[in-house]
Amino acid sequence: FVAEIILTDELPNGSGFVRHLFNNFEEVLSDTIAPPSEKLYLKLIHDGKHSNSCKDSCYDCLKVYRNMNYHSLLDWRLALSMIRLMNDETFVCGTDRNFDYVELKHWLKDAILLRDSFLQSFGYKHKSDLNGLPLIRWGQGMKNIIVIVHPFWNVSNLNYEENWLARTFTSLKKEVNGSGGSLSIIDTFNLHRRPGWCYEKLVIRE
Repeated sequence: FVAEIILTDELPNGSGFVRHLFNNFEEVLSDTIAPPSEKLYLKLIHDGKHSNSCKDSCYDCLKVYRNMNYHSLLDWRLALSMIRLMNDETFVCGTDRNFDYVELKHWLKDAILLRDSFLQSFGYKHKSDLNGLPLIRWGQGMKNIIVIVHPFWNVSNLNYEENWLARTFTSLKKEVNGSGGSLSIIDTFNLHRRPGWCYEKLVIRE
């Protein structure tokens, strides 16, 4: 896959941030992933006190008055994972069940909490997991399965992979093919921000 990002200053004689990024792109990526001591703002993001208490954004990191319209979308964890992907082609964002990164450390725990909150909100009781991945079972005979995934996981193209996520989805596909049920996915970004939309897409329309 190939993507192109175009950044530009709003004015012809802008602040120069875009030119600085262009001229120092690799350094910016490296400093963001492993900030040196003098990069105080980046150090704050990685600091355990912040990363353990801030789920996605707060007034100590990304939220300010000027970006209030975007507060619900801001997420330093996804931003950091995206930068890792840009910097390291071997980074698989937890599909190998390695969550030992500052932005992924609590992902499984948070995914389970979001799953449980969704169940409570919409009256479902059948929760389970497979290989540690949180699931929701519903419908007649509990044959339908909803899998909670990370927003960056491409679960539609796992045939060439041999990792924790691919093995888990192989087992789930075998199960629903044998039972005649359905297999759906929902990512934690949407489950956190718009659970009602998730319910409409995954349950009401089935």
